[in-house]
Amino acid sequence: MADLTPEVMHALVRVMSGDIRIEELGEDELYALAEATRPDVARSTLHRALVELNNRDHTFAKIGERLGVHEATASRWARPPAEDRRRRRSE
Repeated sequence: MADLTPEVMHALVRVMSGDIRIEELGEDELYALAEATRPDVARSTLHRALVELNNRDHTFAKIGERLGVHEATASRWARPPAEDRRRRRSE
């Protein structure tokens, strides 16, 4: 799996902000992007980022405003990711 190094995070931000067009990426880069943004990885990274912001005295209202979501949504996103129960049932 792709490590979320500062370089990878910078590239992800550039893709998400439109500085890099996905259509211009090669196959290996597309697979690396898909691997780094898998829901379990991306959700965990989002949780960690929001917890750190909150630890730095940013309120969920401020975080939500900055991200363009309601403060309750930002608070919910800051909770630890829940176990995917669908996987457990299928085993």
